[in-house]
Amino acid sequence: MKALPLLLLLATSLCVSAQTVDSTESAAVLWANERRLPDPEPVFTDDHYVLPFTMAGRLILIEATIDTLTGNFILDTGAPHLVLNKSWFRQYGTRHFASAGGGITGEIQEVLSAQIRHFNLSKITFKQIEADVIELSHIEKSRGVPILGLLGVNLFKAFELYIDYQSQVLHLYALDKKGNRRARSEKPVPAKAIIPFQLYNNTILLDGSINKVPMRYCLDTGAEVNVLHNRLPKKAMESVSINSRALLTGSGSQKIEVLKGNVPKISVGSYEVSNPSVLITHLGHMSRAYNLRIDAMLGYDFLSLAPFSLNFVTKELTIWESKEAKDE
Repeated sequence: MKALPLLLLLATSLCVSAQTVDSTESAAVLWANERRLPDPEPVFTDDHYVLPFTMAGRLILIEATIDTLTGNFILDTGAPHLVLNKSWFRQYGTRHFASAGGGITGEIQEVLSAQIRHFNLSKITFKQIEADVIELSHIEKSRGVPILGLLGVNLFKAFELYIDYQSQVLHLYALDKKGNRRARSEKPVPAKAIIPFQLYNNTILLDGSINKVPMRYCLDTGAEVNVLHNRLPKKAMESVSINSRALLTGSGSQKIEVLKGNVPKISVGSYEVSNPSVLITHLGHMSRAYNLRIDAMLGYDFLSLAPFSLNFVTKELTIWESKEAKDE
């Protein structure tokens, strides 16, 4: 995809003027795959797990172990399942899937399949699970830390996933069949909003709007930025204030030039965020890889404003008032 003609066309269609500044780099580890893998069966004994995490830029890094190798994995709710970095797992890749995967910067030509004997996340164990193997070395280099892979949605579907960026802690609550937490010792924590989501092929989809235009958002902890599709209706795009340009990297190694700006408000259910920053680029590759229409990605700039949780049984996103999970 040629970036310059796209940028000129987009700048002409917006009723704003783009201020040219030095390019900045924003990484978005967005990954989708047309293959549908079975959900792995977690083996665990406790009802509540607390996992501290570190940050690489705006990416959440969690320590996990594959067979005998322990290291950092990116928590990526935009990925449908476990993805391994080919730099570390070259001997694991077996079958090749041509153009099976896609990232925000385009299709990924080499996608391998791997069978993992043991995967351990804290004291939660998975056995004999299938994963994708792609090249992620460029993400390692840009962040300056070893990254073994991506932790996708199907690893967490037996839990409520609670994330607090301020405290840098992840809570995993085991759920019963109705979606209630099995752990009963937690004090009640007030919620700002409870928003239903759809789970389509392990993709978290939320309904909302920009400038009263209906939007379908993908919720992605692997995105360091909020991203808008450049083919949105004119009414949505005319509310965007462009202030600079940026270089965007994704799960593919290539970089693309995009426009950067702000929108007055993003609405998701009853929850609203004022003046969030956004990048504008083409999301066609992502839509094709997910096999559904994606209007926008909600990443760090949206998710870091308050603690939130994802309940994969009730299919609810909860935005919490508290700055940390409260346990007795």
